[in-house]
Amino acid sequence: MAITIKPVREDQEIKTLRNTGSSMLDIAKSNRINYEKTTNEFAAITQTINAHNDKLNQRRINNKSTKYNALMSDDVQEFGQTIELGKYNETTKTYDPWTEKEIKQKLLKFEKDMETKYKNKIYKNDEAAWEHFASYYWNNLKNADGKAHTGNKKKILSDTSIAWATFKNTQSERIADQKANETMWLAMQVIIAEEKQMYASAVNAGIQNIDLAANIKEIETKFLIKAIEAGHEKQLFGDGVDGNTTGYNYKQIAKEINSGKEYYGKKLAKDEKEMLLNYVKDKALQQDWFEKRNKTQHNEDIYKNSIKEIRNGTMPISKIEKLDFTKDEDGMKIKDALLTYARSKMLGLLPTESNIDLFRQLRTKVTTMDITSPNQKVFIPKDEKLKKKYTTENNPEGKMSVLELVNEGLISEEDYNRLESIMNDPQLTTDLREFNKLITAYQPLIEGKLKQYDMKSTVRVYQLESILENKFKEGLKNGIKASDMLDPNNENFILTDELLEKYVLSLPKQAAEISNQLKETTNQNAAKEWEDAGGPLWNDEMKKKYNNDAEAFNNGTEMQEFLQSENYKVWSEKNINVPIKNAVNNATGKVEMDGQKESNGYTFKTFDDGRVEPMPSPSILPFYNYNRYFEWVKLFGKTHNTDGTPKEK
Repeated sequence: MAITIKPVREDQEIKTLRNTGSSMLDIAKSNRINYEKTTNEFAAITQTINAHNDKLNQRRINNKSTKYNALMSDDVQEFGQTIELGKYNETTKTYDPWTEKEIKQKLLKFEKDMETKYKNKIYKNDEAAWEHFASYYWNNLKNADGKAHTGNKKKILSDTSIAWATFKNTQSERIADQKANETMWLAMQVIIAEEKQMYASAVNAGIQNIDLAANIKEIETKFLIKAIEAGHEKQLFGDGVDGNTTGYNYKQIAKEINSGKEYYGKKLAKDEKEMLLNYVKDKALQQDWFEKRNKTQHNEDIYKNSIKEIRNGTMPISKIEKLDFTKDEDGMKIKDALLTYARSKMLGLLPTESNIDLFRQLRTKVTTMDITSPNQKVFIPKDEKLKKKYTTENNPEGKMSVLELVNEGLISEEDYNRLESIMNDPQLTTDLREFNKLITAYQPLIEGKLKQYDMKSTVRVYQLESILENKFKEGLKNGIKASDMLDPNNENFILTDELLEKYVLSLPKQAAEISNQLKETTNQNAAKEWEDAGGPLWNDEMKKKYNNDAEAFNNGTEMQEFLQSENYKVWSEKNINVPIKNAVNNATGKVEMDGQKESNGYTFKTFDDGRVEPMPSPSILPFYNYNRYFEWVKLFGKTHNTDGTPKEK
C-alpha cells in the first residue's frame, strides 16, 4: 500500500512511498529537509521586504522635503517683502530703508528662526530626512540673503524716485513764482546747479532714466517763455466751469521776438528765437480754439434758454435785443437772426413750405450729426445775392445756418422745428438714422418710373417721410421699439398698405399727374408773361372798377386795348395753347374770350380768318401734348388741316 505525505509547500512535488523493501533508515535519509536551500529562500524574502520599506521611507522623505521647501520659500518671500517695505518711522509715520547693519542683523535672526523651526522642530529625530532637506534649506537661506539686499535696493530706488518727483514739483513751483526781471537769469543758474546735484544723487542711488541735458533745456525754456510773455497778459473769454482764464497777446509777443528785443539784459540766440516763435504759434492756435469754444457754448446756451419764449411770442423784441450774446461777429449774427425770426413770426411772414431737396439734405446731416446746432453755418447758397449777403471775413463762403435759412424762406418754420428737435435728442438722432434706411429703400417706388418728368415725385417722398416720421416719434413715445416699427414683418410696421397705395403711383396715374403738372406750369408761365407784357389783371382795382363783374372786365377798355396791342400778339404766339383766362391772375367767374374753343379742359385758339392753332404733337411725351392732341382731333380733325388752316369744302 502507498502512503501519501502532505508537502511542506504547495509548490513541492508530492512524494509517494512504495513498499520496496528498503529499511526505514534509508527512507529517512532520502526524505530529509534541505536546510541550506530553505535558509537562502528566507534571506531573499527578508531582503525584498527591507527594500520595499526603504522605498516607502524615501518617498516619505521626498514628500516631506517638497512640502517644507514650499513653506520655507513662503517664509523667504515674506522676509523679503518686510525688507522691501522698510523700517517704520514713528516720527514721520513713513517707512525708511534699512541700513546694511540692520539687514545683517535681520538675516541672522531669520537664519536662527529658520534653524529653530525646521532643523530643531520639524526635522527633530529625523536625521535621514534632514540630510535630504538640507540642500533645500541652505538654498532658501541664500535666496533670503539676495531678497534682503534686492528689496532694500528697491526701497531706496522708490524713495529716490519720490524724492526726485517732489524735487521737480518744487522746482516747477519756484519757476512759476519767479518774477520776470533782471534777477531771473541768476535764479535760473541756481536752479540748474540744484538740478545737477540732484541728478548725481539719483544716479548714485541707481536711477538710470534721467536725461540731464533735456531737463536743463526745459528749465531754460521755461525762463525764456516767462520773459517773453511778461507784460502781455490778457483775459480770455470764458464762463461756466472754466471761468475767466489768463491768456497772452501772442501777436505782439511774436513781433517783439522778431524785432531782436533784449529780455532783461539777455539777447536771444538764433535757436532760441526759432523755438520761441514755434511756441508762440502753437499757443496762439490753442488759445483761439479755447476762446472760440467758450464763446460758441456761451451763445448756444443763450439761444437754448431763449428760443422757446421767442417761438411762443412771450419774449418781446426789446428783450431779445438785450440778450448777452458775444459782441463779435458770431454772437451778433445769431442775435440778428433771432430778431428777424421774431419779427417775421409776429407779422406772419415765416415760410410755410420748404425747399424739399434742401430740407432733406439738412435732415440727413442732422441725423448723422454733421449739424448739431441751428446756428451752425452749413449751407452755401447758389443765389449770388444771398451768398453776398452772408459773406463776411470769418465766413468767406457765405454759408448760412438753419435759422438763417428759415428767415430767408428756404425752409418752413415747421421743418426748422423738426430739425432742432432731432438735434436736441441724441437717442432720436440714433433711431432716425435707422429710419432713414427705410425711406431710402422705398424712395424709388414713391418717385416712380417717370420721376424725371414728375415735378412732384420729390414732394411725395417728403410728404410720406413727414407722415412716417411723426408716426415713428409717436411710437417711440409709446414705448414701441424702433426696430419693430421698421420691420415689414412686424405688426407695428409704420409704412402701411394704405400709405403705399396713396403715395406709390401706377404708371397711368403718374402719367396723368405729369400732364396736370405741365398744364399748371404752362399756365403759370403764361400768367407771368401776361403780366410782364402789360396785360390787365383781375385784381382788387379792376374788381372795384367793374363791380366784381368779370364779364364786364373782359369787355372793358383795358382788356380790349391790350388784345389789339403788339404785346398781346407776341404773347399769343408764344402761349398759343394757353387760355387767356388762365393768364389773368385771380380771375373769378366765367372769363371767356372770342377766338377760343374749349374741350375737356383744353382751350384752343381760333382766328378771324378761319384758322385755328396747329395740331399738337401726337408724341407720347410730354403727356400734356398727348392728351391735347386727342382733344384737337375731336374738335378740328374733320374741318382743319394739321397746320390749323381750314380744309377746302
